[in-house]
Amino acid sequence: MSLKTDFAVKPTLTGELVLLRPVEAADAAGMFAADPETVRLTGSHHFDEFTFERWENWYATRAGHDDRLDLSIIERVTGEWAGEVPACVREGRVRARGYETRRPPMGRRVD
Repeated sequence: MSLKTDFAVKPTLTGELVLLRPVEAADAAGMFAADPETVRLTGSHHFDEFTFERWENWYATRAGHDDRLDLSIIERVTGEWAGEVPACVREGRVRARGYETRRPPMGRRVD
């Protein structure tokens, strides 16, 4: 039995601390400001090739894809973008990468 995963419906999920909602073009600012070290550790490929305009276009076009679901993580207290939850269908199976928090660099402490 084969189940079809349809990500055409983009839900908004509200929790006590965070809101998960479909990504939108304005989320590009958060992604563009992401800490390069965090990006490297999450295994994102070609991240340094993405300009702000490219991120803006990427997020603006996600709603039109029924083979993937990209949700932004929004802190409810501040309303700030904190990361993303991407999932997609490849070879008939859902491939979820979990979640990624991508905060702007705020300083690092090294003991």
